[in-house]
Amino acid sequence: MAYERSEALKLDEEGRESGGIAADRGITADREAIEARLPHREPFLFLDEIVSITDRAVVARRVVRAEEPQFRGHYPGRPLMPGVLLCETVLQAGAYLMACKTNLDANMQGAPVVTRMNKVRFKRMVKPGDQLEISAEHVQSKLGAHYLQGRIHSDGKLVCDLEFAVMLVADVGDGA
Repeated sequence: MAYERSEALKLDEEGRESGGIAADRGITADREAIEARLPHREPFLFLDEIVSITDRAVVARRVVRAEEPQFRGHYPGRPLMPGVLLCETVLQAGAYLMACKTNLDANMQGAPVVTRMNKVRFKRMVKPGDQLEISAEHVQSKLGAHYLQGRIHSDGKLVCDLEFAVMLVADVGDGA
């Protein structure tokens, strides 16, 4: 069931979380709307736009750019997106879905953290210039843990898939 006009999501008549340019391009949420929901910021925010969202699933897009910092060392002259960052990309899509479902924003008390990843599989390499379609689906919630599954496709081909769980934990502080 797709979200309808919802207080939690503050969607417009077409089911978009943000208006203006994003609405004109046919996307549900642009980078600004994503940043309003998630505490992640550059250089560690890996979602460019949300293209669809329902009460159980989200689909996002991202273009991998050559100037991203991980490519300076992974690997010089042969840039390859690290698998752990592909997982993080899926986790961020799941965090966006759960933030929308639970009406949280980037100023949430606490932080979304991954508590497990299972059945992680990498099927293809990702390089600068690749456009990724990221999806995450909520499977169930139990005792404060949210269980999801996600995948990334590029050019219609599976790049990776995984199962994971996330929880909102008390604020992690300033790291000092």
